[in-house]
Amino acid sequence: MAVLPSEIPTGLVTGQFYFVNEDNIDADTDPELLVVTGKVTFTCEAKEPLRMPTKKAVIIPMTFDAEFDSQGRLVPVGRTDVGIEIPASNSPLFNPTNFTWKVEFDLEEVATGYSVVLPSFSIFVREGETWDIVDLMPVSMDPGTIMVQGPQGDPGDMTIVNDTANWTGSQALTEADLPSTIRRVLTGNVALTLATPVATPKRSGTISLVLVQDNTGNRTITWPATVLWPDGIVQQPAAAANSKSFFNLVWTGTEWFGMLGGKSFA
Repeated sequence: MAVLPSEIPTGLVTGQFYFVNEDNIDADTDPELLVVTGKVTFTCEAKEPLRMPTKKAVIIPMTFDAEFDSQGRLVPVGRTDVGIEIPASNSPLFNPTNFTWKVEFDLEEVATGYSVVLPSFSIFVREGETWDIVDLMPVSMDPGTIMVQGPQGDPGDMTIVNDTANWTGSQALTEADLPSTIRRVLTGNVALTLATPVATPKRSGTISLVLVQDNTGNRTITWPATVLWPDGIVQQPAAAANSKSFFNLVWTGTEWFGMLGGKSFA
């Protein structure tokens, strides 16, 4: 296929494919990597042809073909460029936008003609980005079940630990700190501020604070007035030098709750 004009927003799709076969008669005992031939077809799944209103242009055909070079790398048919440029799914210059590309395979091994059927699937190609088709292929979790790799989800029970700084004076915790565990050595009295997370969508989260007194001790925390405490009793970390105290700050989606987990851990 010809190179697309530079005015057309595209993303680059790459990939490298091999067949793996049992070891043949050679010096090692490793499985053999066999050269792949055949093609990969990308078909636009937009319900209408792609139009570029700013250029009064219509992009057809709606199918792009790629093949494999001698190293099993995906290249445009008849070319040596690694990867194939296809119109970007998310470009606002297209109408319609946010469409997908259906990926279909027709593969065989050069020497034996052995073929394999890979299931088709759909991909979303972002403008200016490179996508390895190997990362976008369905992932089989067990025989008979095909799962498609998606974007990374929200953090689970394991959270990030931030323990790289001391605290004194004015300090702030932001929405980006939800959720996390934060460990701080108190080297002076601290006046703390807390962000109010966005209201939509309403979400909750917890900041776990591990506060350690320095060699002097008696450092205090001035908590924001918006933090609600059990029975209205505002808590302070243990005062002894080098003592450790634990607090939970919980954003409920509406307000901050403060809870003392314990003092003077030893």
